[in-house]
Amino acid sequence: MRDMILILGAETPSGRAVARKLRAEHYYCRLLPSGAGARDAAAESPAGVILAGEADEGAFAPDADIFSLGLPVLALGSSARAACAALGEREAGEPIRDAVVSLVYGSSALFEGVDAGERWIARADSYALPERFRIVAQGDGVGVGYADEQARQYLLQLQIERNDPDGMAILLNFARSVCGCTPWWTTESFIASAETGLRAALGDGRALCAMSGGLDSTVAAMLARRAAGERARCLFVDTGLMRQGEPEEAERYFRDELMLDFHRVDASARVLRALSGLKGMDEKWRVIIREIRRVLAEEAESMGGPVLLVKGTTYADILQRQGEAATPSQFDAVAEPLRELFKDEIRAVGRALGLSDAMITRQPFPGMGLAARIYGEVTAKRLETLRTADAIFAEELGESGLARRVPRFFAVLGEIEGREAIVLRATQENDVVRSPARLPYDLLERTVEHIRKALPDVSRVFYDMTTTRVDHG
Repeated sequence: MRDMILILGAETPSGRAVARKLRAEHYYCRLLPSGAGARDAAAESPAGVILAGEADEGAFAPDADIFSLGLPVLALGSSARAACAALGEREAGEPIRDAVVSLVYGSSALFEGVDAGERWIARADSYALPERFRIVAQGDGVGVGYADEQARQYLLQLQIERNDPDGMAILLNFARSVCGCTPWWTTESFIASAETGLRAALGDGRALCAMSGGLDSTVAAMLARRAAGERARCLFVDTGLMRQGEPEEAERYFRDELMLDFHRVDASARVLRALSGLKGMDEKWRVIIREIRRVLAEEAESMGGPVLLVKGTTYADILQRQGEAATPSQFDAVAEPLRELFKDEIRAVGRALGLSDAMITRQPFPGMGLAARIYGEVTAKRLETLRTADAIFAEELGESGLARRVPRFFAVLGEIEGREAIVLRATQENDVVRSPARLPYDLLERTVEHIRKALPDVSRVFYDMTTTRVDHG
């Protein structure tokens, strides 16, 4: 493995944001949870470590032994404050709290090309640290940044923000000048590495690509086809839980345009039977995954010989790992070629592999399909109700010219006083929050009228105005 920066803060928006920023500049990095210890960090053999705390409190206090590994360390935000508290003592005086301050930077490799200027600071305290540390960033009389240049250890009580040229310069200086990393992480280098890895995992066997119809599994299948050629088979398990027309469109695109060895298995009847009487999301999820795995196992058995299961697991899936179960015993091995990629990186790989714009910009869709958007029991009638409402919402957004400007929109089916109710959801998002799109009132009015006319059993239609945190799942 070539040079790499390790980021502790996998569960935090700031940790993932730092990783994306560095990767966008072609510096390779990996994420571990904030609570990872020095032994975990050393096992990754990084060129340097970033402790990506939050703006305010809430992050784990870093393992003090990380500073004894002999590696460059950059601690940010609450991780920097926790490290300062562990290494020294807080001094008396007025701290900085949620204020814009004039920052002055000292001479340091970390601040090359960064000029003094105003910056918002959530919290900063002055600390008395060992003599090897000196103040390298100061604002309003408070030491915001401390550095041990000889040990290449930096403690900055600030965050790298979303649109932040100075913060980006600090990250690049740490990667390039302090850690000595090279910008080798590119789409082309990833594709070459993924192909090599898949060929090694495949050996003389065959690949079975689990297709969901979405971008992630499609990119994984394209990589498998490049690595295995005719030994790669793609299986799309039609659970009956897709949106209107999607199974047919998936079959046309994968078979006719991408020329994949594509097989579609209709498992809708067995999935619906298995879901009968179930109302909880967790139990519905377990049943759907169980049935999909059974179909995959049956297909693998029919192929004969060793079979490598290729999945479209992403870095977000690895970090979250919700609902993950053990690898099915029917498979000789499982490959997850996208397990180190974020969604924007997967899109870049998809473009390089020649996927259509429609596939690359396809909206995220739950692994359990429309069952994730039905509260209560999933029945054939309720599925058709939701499918119709969802299609109407998409149609109205498309005709208004807003479909491409709203990255995520869908319908949800619930129940009020024993009658069906539809909730419409359209959102914009950044790295932290997902907020409701401000759709025109006349568009919403037309959509409601259209749904009520097409679906007389629907008694209410709502528009969800809730702002939620992004889970990156």
